[in-house]
Amino acid sequence: MTTTLPEPLPTSVGGPVPAAWPHTDIAGSVPEFCVSIERDGNTVRIVRDLLCGDALAHRVIAWSADYADAVDATDAYEALSLQPDLLNYWSVGAAAFGARWLTPTISAHVQEYVTERIESRLMADREADEARRSAAEELAAATKITLYYLVREKMFCLTLERGDDEFWSIAFDEKWERERFGDWMQWQDHRFAEFAEYMKKGDRFELERKLLREMLVTEQAVKKQGLGAGGRRPLRFWRGEA
Repeated sequence: MTTTLPEPLPTSVGGPVPAAWPHTDIAGSVPEFCVSIERDGNTVRIVRDLLCGDALAHRVIAWSADYADAVDATDAYEALSLQPDLLNYWSVGAAAFGARWLTPTISAHVQEYVTERIESRLMADREADEARRSAAEELAAATKITLYYLVREKMFCLTLERGDDEFWSIAFDEKWERERFGDWMQWQDHRFAEFAEYMKKGDRFELERKLLREMLVTEQAVKKQGLGAGGRRPLRFWRGEA
């Protein structure tokens, strides 16, 4: 004897007409419930479908809300889509207590989702700003040119280094000689990039001779103005003035 299921109740939403209940002796005809999220324009729904195989036997809207605009509707749809494990519980609760029972819970989840997304974007922006700042600092450190006072093999040296790369140096037998040159050289920092560019193809000793000549010219000019410090370091109190 063949037993048939009763005709399904009318669906609660528009769409495909529910199929007739299949005979129980047809393979794959065991009914099963499926809960899902739907979006129709600015309306978001939680629906319960009764399926028999691939056929829709019955559909019930467990909960729905009409949002003011597409942005709010998208937020709600995305937020609820992240809660697949709760959909069945929500749909049963809404069927038992009514859709109004579920609305505050849905609103809280959507608000939490929006807040977390905003915070995530702010965090991403801060991380991007920090990455850009770090990159700028690393580039500045790698390209900054610094004047160093060193002693090498009992010689008193001044070096110019870009980042960690030394591109020019000058050595003196006496410390006071280095200090004399340093009194002038320390005020040429606005020209260090020019010196670095010259050294890409130029000769170290040629640059050395050029800078020593400039130092001597400056010393003579300062002495004529009566501003020299006298002694071995005439530019000791000079501050780079023209």
